[in-house]
Formats: sequence, structure tokens, C-alpha cells
Amino acid sequence: MGDGSERRYDEREAARILARVAELGERQRDDASGGLSQGELEEIAGEIGLDRALVARASAELAQPEEARRLGGPTRLRFEARVPAVRSPAFLDEACDLLRRAVGDPGTLSETGGAQIWSAGPQSRAVHLTVRQVGDQTLIRLEESMTEAARVSTSAGAAAGLMLAVLAMIPLKVLLGKPTLLLFVVPLFVLGLLGGWAAGRRRWRAVSAARHAELGDVFRDLLDLAAAEADDKAEAAPAPRRLSDGSDD
Repeated sequence: MGDGSERRYDEREAARILARVAELGERQRDDASGGLSQGELEEIAGEIGLDRALVARASAELAQPEEARRLGGPTRLRFEARVPAVRSPAFLDEACDLLRRAVGDPGTLSETGGAQIWSAGPQSRAVHLTVRQVGDQTLIRLEESMTEAARVSTSAGAAAGLMLAVLAMIPLKVLLGKPTLLLFVVPLFVLGLLGGWAAGRRRWRAVSAARHAELGDVFRDLLDLAAAEADDKAEAAPAPRRLSDGSDD
């Protein structure tokens, strides 16, 4: 409690002051550049027993651009996690072998800016694995660009819809006659285009979901490899020597 010299506020003034404090606090939070990084979210997920790969999956889904929504499914897959430092060349060899089996392409391994990058061949899927040392951690990022495949799927669907509309005009010409058929030409083409595009979107949604599940499984296997490598390193570390306290056994 304050002394008698302090100003005292009635209930209305106190309510207005507290409301203004809350408003300023909210504005301060909005202006702050705080928040949590993906690495921090992964740490929190690990502490409560969740798979760190789920954080990468959720962040990738939330970051989907407008094009992905228009095409019916994601056009880019990205999984990323930070693990305790893995520096053994054996890990990279095993990771590349894992990707070769999953993608069905030998791929190439290169080094750019201190990062080891495995990329599938140009005739295969655009899959890339990046392994980079960040302080005492190793960043593992697995991603696939599927924009071209998504556009081909929806475009092929639209073209097939137009072709069906053209084929439908042949029996309709016999049934309705040419003058009447001319009234239905535009609606038929529009219906065929929209129907084919919708079918292409559905197909791409199924294809992208299958690829997402496949790449997610590969990413979890990569994290398991990294964890096994960390366990092997811990087992190989020499046991701490016991310091003598000068007493006799």
C-alpha cells in the first residue's frame, strides 16, 4: 500500500488506466519480432513426446501458396529438423543410399556453402536432401518441387474434358440437329473444361498426398539414422576417468 501522498484513482479512472495498459501491451506484442522458430517448436514437440517430423509437416502445410490451393494439392514438399551434430561420413552415405532406393535414381552429391546436397537426376523427381552443420547441431532438410507435375495433371484433365465435350457433340448432332446443337456448344465446352480441370485437381490431390506420405517416411528414416549415429558416438566416447581422492581401496 502507498503512503498518503500518493494520488488515488476512483474505480472509473482505474478501469480506464488498466484498459490503456492492456492496449499498450497488446501493441507491444504486435510490434515485437518474437515468436518461435521451427527449431524451438521441434524442441517443444520433443519435450511433450511428439515426433519432430510432425512440426515440419505442419509448417509446410500452413505455408502452401495460392497456386497449391488452385491446383488441388501442394506443389512443394519440405521436411526439416535439427538434430545433435552428426559428422560421420557414414551417415551421409547411408542417407544417400536411402534416397536412391526411395526415388529410384542414383542422384548426385555436391557441396555448396558448407552444405552437403544430394539431388535426384533431371529426368527424375526434383528431390533434394541438404545436410548442414549449424553450431553443435546438424540441419537435415528434405524437399521436393512438384510444380510442373501439378500443372501437367490439371492441364491434362482440362484437355481431356474438352475432348469429351467434342466427342459428345457427335451423338447430340444426330439427336438434336445442327441448329439446336449450336445452342449447346459453349455450355458443353465450358462444362467439359471445368469438369476436366476438377478431375485433374482430384488426381493431383491424390498424387501429392501419396508423395507427401512417401517423403515423410523417408524423412523419418533419415532422423532415425541420425539418432542411431548419435547413439553410436555416445557409446564410442571414452568413459570418464575416476579421479583418485588419495584414499586406499
